[in-house]
Amino acid sequence: MKRLLGVVLVLFMACVPMNIHAQEVDLSFDYSGQKVEVENTIKYYTIEGESLDEAPIDCGTYITLLSNRETIVFEINPKKVPVKVTYNKDWRESDPEEEKYLCDYVGDYEFKLRIDADGNIISLDNYQGNYDFQFEPKNVKNVEVLKTEITHPDVEYVYSEDGISIYSDIDHVKPILLKDVGEYTASFNLDERYYVSVPFKVTIPPKTIELKPNKQFKYFGEQDPILENDDYILTREPGEILVIINLLY
Repeated sequence: MKRLLGVVLVLFMACVPMNIHAQEVDLSFDYSGQKVEVENTIKYYTIEGESLDEAPIDCGTYITLLSNRETIVFEINPKKVPVKVTYNKDWRESDPEEEKYLCDYVGDYEFKLRIDADGNIISLDNYQGNYDFQFEPKNVKNVEVLKTEITHPDVEYVYSEDGISIYSDIDHVKPILLKDVGEYTASFNLDERYYVSVPFKVTIPPKTIELKPNKQFKYFGEQDPILENDDYILTREPGEILVIINLLY
């Protein structure tokens, strides 16, 4: 009798996977990395009928045989992980393609992006199907290219014969060179694909030079003495007592 019961039980177990394809899923769980145990279960099976030694962990559809000989179909669904995709503003054409975009998400995950022929964003690794990385935006055409804004305060420099060089905080940006006295609205020459240079004002006033000419005199009616050196000529307007300095440049 015991042998007959054993044969009947074996036949019943063999029939579980055959009948399951016509049944609906009874329970759904989200993947958590932990075993999913159904109360009163005495045996777990895959949907293909493979016997499991313990409760399943990975995503998929499973069959559980309860102590009352009933069967339940349950599924473990991938955990949804929202991922915000942004353009890497420091990326350049010579850099690896996988560094072109940055991903912002909550959790300790490691995955690489793949862009298909239509521009859709896909993960190369979904941890055996246990995670559903949901990218936003879903297509690289909708990823905004954020540009680095280069600012510089308004400045004032005293005139220099060699010109005034104005540098940016970014080392590889060519400095602005200004030669003459005046007021300017300046901005740096940058790659417009990656940078925006905010215009700023530059003021260059004349350089003040103090001269002490040698003492000279003249009698009334005589020509003014010539006061000059290698760089300057000093002249006096008629009737003026003060010396006027005229720069040669």
